[in-house]
Order: sequence, then structure tokens, then C-alpha cells
Amino acid sequence: MIRRTGSRAATLPLALDALAVLFGLAFLVVVMLRIGYPYELEWIEGGSLAMVRRVLDGQPPYVAPSLEYVPFNYPPLYYWIGAMSSRLLGDGFLALRLVSLAATLGAAALIARFVAIDTGGGRAPWLAAALFIAAFRHTGAWLDVARADSLALALVLGAFVTLRMRRHPLREGVIAGMLAGLAFLAKQTALVTILPAAIVLLALERRRGLAFACTAAAVIAGSTLVADAASGGWYRYYVFGLAAHSTADAALAAKFWTRDLGAPFALALLGGAYAAVAPAGETPRRDPLAWAAVAGLVASSWVVRAYPTTFDNVLMPAGAAAAILFGWGWDVVGRQAGTNRGRIALATAAGLLQFSLLAYDPRAQVPTRLDRAQGDRLVDGFHRAPGTLLVPCHEYLAVRAGKGTQFHEMAFMAVAKSGTDSTATRLLSQLREALAEHR
Repeated sequence: MIRRTGSRAATLPLALDALAVLFGLAFLVVVMLRIGYPYELEWIEGGSLAMVRRVLDGQPPYVAPSLEYVPFNYPPLYYWIGAMSSRLLGDGFLALRLVSLAATLGAAALIARFVAIDTGGGRAPWLAAALFIAAFRHTGAWLDVARADSLALALVLGAFVTLRMRRHPLREGVIAGMLAGLAFLAKQTALVTILPAAIVLLALERRRGLAFACTAAAVIAGSTLVADAASGGWYRYYVFGLAAHSTADAALAAKFWTRDLGAPFALALLGGAYAAVAPAGETPRRDPLAWAAVAGLVASSWVVRAYPTTFDNVLMPAGAAAAILFGWGWDVVGRQAGTNRGRIALATAAGLLQFSLLAYDPRAQVPTRLDRAQGDRLVDGFHRAPGTLLVPCHEYLAVRAGKGTQFHEMAFMAVAKSGTDSTATRLLSQLREALAEHR
């Protein structure tokens, strides 16, 4: 009788498994249907393509801004890797999106591994990874686009997992520091992500902490000095200087906790909170480093979300943190429930509700045949138009139409709005002159 009750109780979470699989399949279908789409999935993919092309052509990615080209204010790692992928797969978005997709799958695997360190396996690790994938639309439908976010997240998660191995403190500190430094070279916000972990390590495990912090600092500082010298100071101008001119919005910072994190991940956060206060002996204790890693992931999303120019992609680290908390919460509740059918049913219902909070229509994320046809028509129209064109928001279309290279509006405005220094005023003067001359 007891065996049958336990068996029936064990089947209850299968509904949660099925929903998690459904979200995963929806993501994979969306990716397969759009990864080869020849036009942008989001409006700055074209700018990524322009920077990769400069790497492929042997041109420096960081130069003085001009009407022909303005770099984005991001470090170069994604563009270097994108160039290597493009050499194998050819010019276009496919090669760059495959880099992001590989990084996303790696991030999901690392989330599972992070949770498994505490739980020892079972459902918790893979449900955590599945929740991260389920947050695809909430975090901007960004996991496969030609941008650096997925790569930066995968690298920083790799650093956290490495730090938690605890086999060879010095070696793991160095490897994790290298991964953290590379994460910064993909996106600067990685520095915020790793800061809490570095502080905890320096306070509690001095040797590992020094190895981690010093290696990360050496990678970041060394790469900055080399890249800045090679670019004549322009690397520092874009990657560090332009960010200093941004202004945060307190209202957006406050909404992050309710609109961006609290509402969509409510059950995951409750599960993580319960894991933190569960009685000792009933669940494995999460070490301070694990909590510091989660705090860093949330902080990096919160800090950047406060700026009005950001989009939902900045929520990806917070989504990873919520997924980890969900895995921890499921593990604790599962251990306490044992074979109690009522408790398992309650936990399953909570899990189902959490996934349901992230529901979206996959069809809305896939470009249609009409989208492709209109893109083809637009490029053909540009090609037929006489003279020079200005297509500032989608400059890659002008390149495809044979109209030469030009700046991307996002990069242009980052410089133009940076103040009244000579670089900004000179760039604006170039645009005014070109318009006055009807170029």
C-alpha cells in the first residue's frame, strides 16, 4: 500500500516535466524557423554585422566616428568570435546567431550544473535550466539574436560554476578569473555580476579570492591597455567613456523589482527564499558564494535596467538567477514532501504556475514569408534608387543594396548625445554638411 502511494505521488510532477519540455520545444522550433532569416530579428543586429565585417576585412573595430562607420560601445569578444564563425559559415546573420545559440545552450547547462552542486541531481537542475529557457520572451526573445548578451552570460556562469568546484582552489580561482575577464570582454556589465562573488571570496577564502580577482583584473586591464594602444585611445572612448554619459532613472530602477523580477518569477523567488530559511538538516546549505553569484546576476540586470535606453535583454542575468532559485526551491520542497501526495501536488501546482507566468505565443517571434518578401523588396528598391542613401536604423540594408557603408543610428546617437566635446560636435557637423550638400 505504501509503495503504491509513493508511486502515484511520484507521477504528479510529470505534468511539470511535460510543461517544461513544451517550453523547450517551443524555443527550439522558434530558433529553427528564424535563425536563418536574412534580415534583422532586432534592430541592432545589423550593427553587430558591421563590426564583424570590419574584423573580417582586417580593419580596426574602434576608430574615430564618421558618417561611414561608428562602433558600438561594447568590447570586442563577440565580434571576434562572430568573425571566426563567419569564416566557416559565410557572411550574414546565421553565423552570428549560432554563436549566441551555442552560448545560450551552454548557459542553460551551466545553470543546471550550478543547481546540481547543491542538490546532487534529480529534477531540480534540469527544471532550473528549463525555466531559464522558458523566460525567452520575457528577456526580450534575445537568446539567439546576433548580440553579445548570451555569450557574456555563459562566460560569467562558467566562472561561478568553476569557483564552486572546490578541488584546486588556486587553479580554479585562476580559471574562473579568466572566464570573468572574458565575460567583461563580451559585455561590460559582467563586472557588476562578478563583484559580489569576488567580495565574498576575498572575505572568506583569501587565496581563492585573490587568484580570482587578480586574474580577472589582469585580463580586463591587460586587454584594455592593448586594445586602447592599438586603437589610439578610441577603445577606451567607446567602451568606458560613453557609458559615463548615461543617466539612470529611479522609477525604472524601482519597477525592476515588481514588473521585471517579482511578477514573472514570483514562485521562483518564493522557492529561493524558502530554501534560504529551511531548517538545517532538511536540505543542503547553500554556501555564501552561491548566494553572492545569484545576487550578482540580479544586480547586473537591475543596474542596467535603470537606464531608459535599455531593452528586455538586460533581464537575462536576472532570469538565470531566478532559474537557480527555482531549482533550489524545488529541491527543498521535494525533500520535505517525501512521498506525501498532498505536498507533492502543491509543489507541482506551484511549479506549473511559475512556468505559466512566462507563457508567450511562439508564432509572434517568427518572421513570416511576407516579412522576408518585404525585406527583399526594400533592398531591391534601395538598389534601384539613384545616388547615395542614408538608412540609419538598418544600415546593413544599404550595404546589401550596394550603396556603401554608413553609420548605425544607435552608435551615432551614443556619440552625438555624449556632450559637447570635439568628437560629438565634429560628427554632428559632418552629418549637417552632408545633408546641406544633398549627399
